[in-house]
Amino acid sequence: MEFLSQVRSPLLYLAVVGSLYLAVLFVVADPFKVGQDLTDWRFFSSVQPGDNVIPWYFAEKIYDRQPLIPFCCGNWLSSDRPPLQAGIFLFYRPLRLFGSAGLNYQLVTSGLQCSWILGVWSLLSAMDLSRRRVIQVLGLLVPSAFFLYNTVYTWPKLLAATFIIFAVSTFITALRERRSVTTIETVVGAICVGLAIMAHPGSVFSLPVFALALLYMRGLPLRQLAVALLILAGFSVPWQLYQHYFDPPGNRLLKMHLAGVGDLDSRSFGQSLKDSYSRLRWDQIVDYKWLNVEYLVGPTPFGGFSLKAFHLTGRPHLDPVELERMRMTQKEYIWSALGFLNLGWFAAIYVRKRSGAEIRYSLYLASAALVNLLVWCVVLFGPAQTMTTHSSYADVLLLATALAVFLTALPGWIPLLVMLLESLNTALVWLWFMPASPRFQTSIQTPLLSFAILTGVGLMLHFGRAYLYGTPARHEHTDRVPAMA
Repeated sequence: MEFLSQVRSPLLYLAVVGSLYLAVLFVVADPFKVGQDLTDWRFFSSVQPGDNVIPWYFAEKIYDRQPLIPFCCGNWLSSDRPPLQAGIFLFYRPLRLFGSAGLNYQLVTSGLQCSWILGVWSLLSAMDLSRRRVIQVLGLLVPSAFFLYNTVYTWPKLLAATFIIFAVSTFITALRERRSVTTIETVVGAICVGLAIMAHPGSVFSLPVFALALLYMRGLPLRQLAVALLILAGFSVPWQLYQHYFDPPGNRLLKMHLAGVGDLDSRSFGQSLKDSYSRLRWDQIVDYKWLNVEYLVGPTPFGGFSLKAFHLTGRPHLDPVELERMRMTQKEYIWSALGFLNLGWFAAIYVRKRSGAEIRYSLYLASAALVNLLVWCVVLFGPAQTMTTHSSYADVLLLATALAVFLTALPGWIPLLVMLLESLNTALVWLWFMPASPRFQTSIQTPLLSFAILTGVGLMLHFGRAYLYGTPARHEHTDRVPAMA
């Protein structure tokens, strides 16, 4: 019963927010007449890559007892992407409660991506924030176009980020209580990291700083380290055997991102890495890495928000070309994906000397995420390959959460204004785009639009009340959120 009381609130937020996101997705087409690939068309005039449906093909081929070779989507192999999301959907697949299998896939996997709410709740609980403060932080994250898009575009990157955040939460709990990591926490953390890697291998880019911090704290004795490595091996070794023996080579993502090799060939990863770097001079290598850093920063903060998209004189209208540019900017650049949460950097300067533990831990988390991203810039082959879609979403989630904590330490009208700006961006730039698809007929679904508007307004009022009538952060004493077991 105690566990149920701990998870009831975050699960309720997951259900409500997930339903809102799905309503925004389906507002342009009858969900019972489209397949699992609606998000490939929904928000952009050009078709997006089908990474979101690769787990679908994997699961369907196994369910229908079809051969996995050849696989799908050009020359991609079943061994190129880890199988966690496909495996989870396979457990649900025989039920198919209503509608097509594709619709059920969209609903189930959107729920998996929306688990980022559970990760944030767990992290803030570990930081000992009050329940009202947690709600305030969620109020800044829920309206974000980044979380909307990547919840309904169901490649398992937010799912992987959630497991990384769970693992970080155990580390933060030990740090706050000034003790070593326990054996149970080691087991839980290792399981979470193993699940993250089995969801998306890019999640390892969020681990360097936290691994070094554990060594620095001497918080992981040799016996516990051995247990952690054994658990990680239990996740990775079976998958590596599948890659090597059943559908080789299974190293395409490694070669693509770390060696700059996009085409499928017979070379090993090590040989590809050696060949790629041996063709470059030292100054070219440095230039590649610097271009990675420049691309990471991106062209503009605040989501590339531009008033040029809104023609307010004469006959008011929205500029579709400018709105498309804004959506692509918010999708591709980490700096822009954070949107108006970037105001949190200014808030961090103002609140950094406060004695609250949540400010100190948020500074740690933001710094860790930034260092991880810089390491990623060096490790990634380049040039200019550090787009958001290549990153570990755990770092984006850590940055967004830390910035939201900084903002909620200010007077309530400031985070309220940021929430309204984020909501305005999502509504005007993302919600109203009508795709022109040859695959299905688009038309406004009035019931879903009404549901989205009512739910969105309801959440804004709920979060707004927390900002305007909440206890100031510097006076918080009670109503702590119990840590999620």
